[in-house]
Amino acid sequence: GFAVEGNPIMNHFLEISPALFASVKLFFTFVGVIILHRYRTARTKLILNVSLLLVSVYSLLICWHVVGAINSLI
Repeated sequence: GFAVEGNPIMNHFLEISPALFASVKLFFTFVGVIILHRYRTARTKLILNVSLLLVSVYSLLICWHVVGAINSLI
């Protein structure tokens, strides 16, 4: 395929089935959201900082994918 998964654990799921891969990714995202939602009022500053960190890391990952896609077209 065109895309390559860099995470060996997720790559294993992708090799089994793209639907399984997507399901596992969505499951872990859902679990993360539930954890953040659960502790949103107990530790507001911590949750805010963790959320900002995760958004920043995810944004960098998206940029990495965009640059990789552009470079593959050149």
